[in-house]
Amino acid sequence: MPGKCGKPLLPSLPVAQRQAIVPRKGMPTDTIEMRMAHLEGAYEQIDKRLGTVEERLALVENKIDGLRRDIDQRFERVDQRFERIDQRFERIDHSLRTQFYWLVGLMLSLLAVGIFRH
Repeated sequence: MPGKCGKPLLPSLPVAQRQAIVPRKGMPTDTIEMRMAHLEGAYEQIDKRLGTVEERLALVENKIDGLRRDIDQRFERVDQRFERIDQRFERIDHSLRTQFYWLVGLMLSLLAVGIFRH
């Protein structure tokens, strides 16, 4: 049934459902009111169901956020461990260089002593 602008009043519904909702001439209004009450009840149920879906989605989002924080903390601890390992390698590198320079100095000293004795 077209509205004032020529478009159907309820374009999103199939034709059979639109005809069932829109009153026809001579149709008793009690059935329309009953149908409207039925639709309102259905919309309330949909609203409640969507509310529970939103609540469940919020719980899932909270769990994901918690997991993300946990993973971030773990990666931070791993990064700290790598920093400590890098510091240890730097100390080992410094120690080895120092010992190498002493060894080279000692060898050059002994070589110089050997050359000057002959």
